[in-house]
Amino acid sequence: MHFGELLFKYLPSRGAGYVPEDFYEEAYARLARAVKDGDISISIIDESDVEKAAMLFVAERTILASASNPYLTRRVAIAYAKAMHYMLKEQELEETARFLGIDFSKGNDSSNSVYLMHVSTYLKFMPKSQDYKLFYVGLSDGYVELPKKKFFRLVEEAIKSKLEVQPRTDDKRATYYANMLKEHIPKPKVTITGEKPPCIRSLLDDMARHENLSHYARWTLGVYLIKSGMPLENIVKLYSNLPDFDPKITTYQLKHIMEKGYSVPSCEKMQVYGLRKPDCPCLKDPRLKSPAFYKGKK
Repeated sequence: MHFGELLFKYLPSRGAGYVPEDFYEEAYARLARAVKDGDISISIIDESDVEKAAMLFVAERTILASASNPYLTRRVAIAYAKAMHYMLKEQELEETARFLGIDFSKGNDSSNSVYLMHVSTYLKFMPKSQDYKLFYVGLSDGYVELPKKKFFRLVEEAIKSKLEVQPRTDDKRATYYANMLKEHIPKPKVTITGEKPPCIRSLLDDMARHENLSHYARWTLGVYLIKSGMPLENIVKLYSNLPDFDPKITTYQLKHIMEKGYSVPSCEKMQVYGLRKPDCPCLKDPRLKSPAFYKGKK
């Protein structure tokens, strides 16, 4: 049995059931690794181990539910989604997609690498990234055409969204481990001085709440903070608030921004990418062309 089948076919039919006490310690160790390193291990499950794997996952879910913390839930959901994306075979990911309610068919190209789905299904499961908006994908007669890479990225997003929905619990056994898990929530101490334009302040606030930012939002904020003179080390600390934070990737991308000398995007581009806010002063003063020129409220 592959992991997608366990999570989205076997477990829903099995129910939560009782979990023995000794499963909680192992579940906590797996969760702690996922939170600290963004990594969790999955594998093909032998028939003799299915029930054990089910109880271990239920214990993980119970600890997360007891913690009731959005950052922890998102961080673990992302770790599971990425692990399943990269570890499951193509056929297993397709089966997982169907378990999640993603109705699709294969296209007629010779490589069999195009996936078709009705636009209503696509809108329900599509990632929030700019690249997945309808304007940027193939659309014909009410159906979206996705290359293999984008289809499996959509499945990854659907897995993450499903795992972010936590059951209610009153299991007191999980409280001890939930409190320990909360100790791994990042608490970066970075002082941000000066008044920021509403669009930038909104991104900083979302980051402080451990919300996931789009690629363009991260890039924009990175350029702005670099241009404002914030040290690279402090920017990386800020980005550690993101549920899918990876220190190596973040540092590399920020250094790339510095080397290329990118400018803060214009207010028009901020509008295109959905980052401009209703109270942005550029809406009243057309001379204000970019958040970089913001000098504070007058």
